[in-house]
Amino acid sequence: MPKGRDFATTTRAARRLLPDVDAELVILYIALTRLGREIDQDKLEILQADHIGPSDHRVLLTLWIHGPDEHLSHGEISRLIVQTPSGTTKTLNRLEAAGLIQRDPNPNDARAQLVHLTPHGTTTVARHFRERLNHWTDRLSPYTSTSGHPIPELLWQLANNESDPHGPVRAQATSRRTQTKARTPEQVPAN
Repeated sequence: MPKGRDFATTTRAARRLLPDVDAELVILYIALTRLGREIDQDKLEILQADHIGPSDHRVLLTLWIHGPDEHLSHGEISRLIVQTPSGTTKTLNRLEAAGLIQRDPNPNDARAQLVHLTPHGTTTVARHFRERLNHWTDRLSPYTSTSGHPIPELLWQLANNESDPHGPVRAQATSRRTQTKARTPEQVPAN
């Protein structure tokens, strides 16, 4: 990643441009956005070799993390990967056609199905994840809890609140956006 502005310069710019917003929130947002783009680009390079897209990978990774004994419903997958139900259906159809997942009848609901990885799906997602992690290990290891940083746990909490549409982070952000949209020109802070 090319070096951006240093932390102090970016913080000063955030304070100047958005004086009514905590500069650390601006920095955190910019940093997470930049890292997200880098991670996505890295992921795409690895996944392209197997003709797997980002939503396909999110499903595979979600099923892999939940383990072989926990089969998930279509709705659970849709909620966990933050994808519409119709988008999830298309993703599951692609993955099933590729032999990466299997859908079985739900014993508790004849109308529903439960999804799990096939052995080929497990091998594929494990290989992708290891390739990505190997690329990021040196860069991330200074920030793990073993090096005295709480960053992994804090980001995990943030990510899990963010993926729940009724969670406190999303509700607060929606409330702030609504308030911002409702401002009149006189209410917008001047520089």
